[in-house]
Amino acid sequence: MTDVLLVSRRLVKATRDYLKEKGFLDASKEVMPVSRDEYAIAITTDAKEIFCNGDIPEGCVISNMMLPLATTKMSPHQLIYNAVASLLPQQPLEGLPRHWIKHGDLVVFPSSSFSGPHWENVGNELWKRVAGCLGARRLAIEGHVSNDDYRTPTCCLLLGDTGLVEHVDNKVRYVFNVTKNMFCHGNITEKIRMSQLSCNDETVLDLFAGIGYFTLPLLVHTTVRRVHSCDWSHDAIDALHKGLVANHVVGRCITHCMDCRELQLSEQVDRVILGLIPSSRCGYQTACRHINTSTGGWLHIHGTVSSKGIAMETVTKKRCWDDWGREVCEEIKQLLHEAHNQICWTTTLSHVEHVKSYAPHIDHVVVDIVCRPCCHRN
Repeated sequence: MTDVLLVSRRLVKATRDYLKEKGFLDASKEVMPVSRDEYAIAITTDAKEIFCNGDIPEGCVISNMMLPLATTKMSPHQLIYNAVASLLPQQPLEGLPRHWIKHGDLVVFPSSSFSGPHWENVGNELWKRVAGCLGARRLAIEGHVSNDDYRTPTCCLLLGDTGLVEHVDNKVRYVFNVTKNMFCHGNITEKIRMSQLSCNDETVLDLFAGIGYFTLPLLVHTTVRRVHSCDWSHDAIDALHKGLVANHVVGRCITHCMDCRELQLSEQVDRVILGLIPSSRCGYQTACRHINTSTGGWLHIHGTVSSKGIAMETVTKKRCWDDWGREVCEEIKQLLHEAHNQICWTTTLSHVEHVKSYAPHIDHVVVDIVCRPCCHRN
């Protein structure tokens, strides 16, 4: 039998916290309901003696009863360790992952996971056990991004027949294949920012659209009229098409699978997103060619800015971002003059957005530039 305090349901947390603070809590036993509105909390022998002398918490009654032992909740990493150790008792277990990304029933491990020769010939049973520990049915492991123009991922499946997944961010459904497409988690704040733009009835050009990082939030959350989405990867455009269907926005998007430098639309646009890092400069001329020559428009230009060699205070780093934004603003102004040589333009740096750290002393930044035609040359 175990000494307990009987307390009302509404006082359970406060009483348990009090007992723990005073050293009176017997944490080896579960807190158990004994009726609809009464719970039993195990206490130490010392606590019982003190409480029997009258110093008992208000609203509590001393009793004794059988309580089950408290269960210790293991971390997912410990569950994986135990499952693997039972199958490979004589093997070293270095390389077991401590973090991963989950897309529905598919878990993607970092490239450093399960590294070493002793992992090369493990059977399917091991992967099934690991998947069971994580509530998954499929497993994959990241490889290094291919050094090609498409930055193709080399993710490979460990368990399962397909890498096709659906990932939901900010109520937007992205559908892609982890073995063919990259998914960037770090730009969620920028995706949300794009979804909050005031762009009613605008025509938007999304260069470097990928699987629809910015195209889909615009279509789902704003009243944009139409988005032209350009990317030269067939796999990315295929994933974008699946995302358009999943989000029921097919009719408001036109895709262009090609090099954005060769893109020539039959209409002008009110806004251009240039979402390529480390630099989207290769899309500047295309953006300037297509901006509306009557009303002007907006450019949202991504890039990376180095603060190496300067003090690390945020205000100093921000000065680097602002300086870069002003340089881009001047470059865009010159390109607009070249693209439309009968028109004078003004460009204004409206906002600088820090997205994330890209590498040590290098930051991913977005500059919002307003472009306006001011007069026509004779």
